[in-house]
Amino acid sequence: MLRILMLAGVVLGVSSSPQPANKPNLCHVISHHFDYDPNGHDGPAHWPELASCCGSTVRQSPRDLPLDSLPSQECDKPFNIQFHNSTDQTGLFYDNGHAPNMAINSASPTYVTGVPYAPEAKYILAGIHFHFSDGSKGGSEHALNGERYDGEMHMVHYKEEYGGVAESVLHEDGLMVIGVFLQGPKSIFAKLDHLSLSYKMPSSRQIWDRLKSLNRHQFGSPDESPVGPLNDLLKEVSNIHEVGKEFGVDVQVDVESLLPKSSDFLTYAGSLTTPPCSESVRWIVMADPVPVTQDALEALRALPAGGHGHGLIAHFSNARDLQNNQQPVETNFKC
Repeated sequence: MLRILMLAGVVLGVSSSPQPANKPNLCHVISHHFDYDPNGHDGPAHWPELASCCGSTVRQSPRDLPLDSLPSQECDKPFNIQFHNSTDQTGLFYDNGHAPNMAINSASPTYVTGVPYAPEAKYILAGIHFHFSDGSKGGSEHALNGERYDGEMHMVHYKEEYGGVAESVLHEDGLMVIGVFLQGPKSIFAKLDHLSLSYKMPSSRQIWDRLKSLNRHQFGSPDESPVGPLNDLLKEVSNIHEVGKEFGVDVQVDVESLLPKSSDFLTYAGSLTTPPCSESVRWIVMADPVPVTQDALEALRALPAGGHGHGLIAHFSNARDLQNNQQPVETNFKC
């Protein structure tokens, strides 16, 4: 299956990337335990002790994506990405103690071409994982215009010539990660109600009905659950009850179908968001969220954490704090 994510009907390969202000920091994959406990010995404040890259100030992730204030020259760039071998991808979906992760084990895994500033390279899908919170705050890693969503899906790809993630983290162009925001029904209503009160607009239900009539939203109505391949994948989370591959479930997906309908995305040079925090990632963050059911969010929030403290992953959230990354943010759509 092949679909081209493109802007303005133009297909161009851009080969020279914006020069970073400083040389990126690259670090080896680590095996040491880490967690998100802000007061723990292995929490984010101590990550730089596990991997020096986590203390870098050059191009760490996640970050806020200030779409509303981007300079016009950073918008509407001729970027497109193309999916290959997207259908019938198999993998083991399991709780690794930090996140639910689908480790791809297909004989012919999905790969992507057309990545900004490396359009001819093949980036091979290694895995898909999810970030979220307990619902008391936004669970996405990135923020869009300062606002975090309920969760975020990450599709981690490595550059074919480096042979795998372990080698790719040591190269500035080694990894490409596609980020997709997850939005649950409760947060959508909260935003609509906030607009209603702030601007004396109609009620959230009236706004919803209007959006439905215009066919502008992926939900059918406030009383219906969102459907689609991503929600089908997340249903499998309820079958994962313990940490470890031995408790995982076998799944099969069409990878490209997990993305939002719109092909608009933002892109920047960043890092892994967990140790080793290597600054080897070309980020592609989809501009539109994918709607997920409340049941899916609750299943994610019930997953157990690994390590010393155990408990639930959602207790501290597995979303890293926003980092002060000053690398240019670009889009493939008008902004």
